[in-house]
Amino acid sequence: MFWPSFNAAIASPGSHQHRIVINTVLCLASCCLTTFLWSPLLRYESKFYMVDIQNASIAGGVAMGASADMMLNPWAAILIGCAASFLSVFGYTRVQVIYLLIY
Repeated sequence: MFWPSFNAAIASPGSHQHRIVINTVLCLASCCLTTFLWSPLLRYESKFYMVDIQNASIAGGVAMGASADMMLNPWAAILIGCAASFLSVFGYTRVQVIYLLIY
């Protein structure tokens, strides 16, 4: 699935769709890049895991899709991507482990 076209599908044609596509690409790029930072930092083995990058890329697309019709600047899209990557890796490496221990 191509996230930018999915996010821009229901927007009005013109510059609104272009802004959504650009913001989605920026969000996905920053999300994937910062996952390479968070993955070894939050894992006990200090290694990259492909599942972290896959989950974070989905999280970045979903996070940008939730705010796609807002008037966002490019720096906000990059910040949303960074936050989505941290929450995704943290949730997969730390919160899931605690959840499995409790239940």
